[in-house]
Amino acid sequence: MQADSQLLVNYSPAWPDAFAEEETRLASVLNGSRIEHIGSTAIAGLPARPIIDILVSVDKLAGKDAYTKPLQSIGYYYVPSSCEAAILVFRKGELAESDLPVTLYIVQTESKECLRYLQFRDHLRTNERAREEYANLKQALASKFAHDLSAYEDSKTAFVMLVMCYVDAGK
Repeated sequence: MQADSQLLVNYSPAWPDAFAEEETRLASVLNGSRIEHIGSTAIAGLPARPIIDILVSVDKLAGKDAYTKPLQSIGYYYVPSSCEAAILVFRKGELAESDLPVTLYIVQTESKECLRYLQFRDHLRTNERAREEYANLKQALASKFAHDLSAYEDSKTAFVMLVMCYVDAGK
């Protein structure tokens, strides 16, 4: 997969506002769902791909058809995933557009996927050392894999797993 010419950008204080606007739109079509800002744009000071990642947790995860029509009404399209039994993925917008694109992950509340997304975000928000290490890793990988988004994403996996081991151990 081809990466953008500028894979990462510096943190923008506009990202939480962009999330809040999208949260309002999502709440209007996904009644009663918990909506959380996740990913690097949710962590102050962390460089990121300029894409707002949103986690929607629902009491019982239904099939994609239950979410497609309401989400299409506000500009989202469904993205097939190998993890469909546990995570449904929708997107809105593209990097080339003026509005920030959004990737939406729908998971069941209290599932391991839901907890992992939130625990990883919360750990980086509260642990300066982990946040700095992740920022340095992301910048090195963005330079190394400037034209290979898949390799960039795959190369972050070991760090994410290590952080989750620390979280699981209560450190």
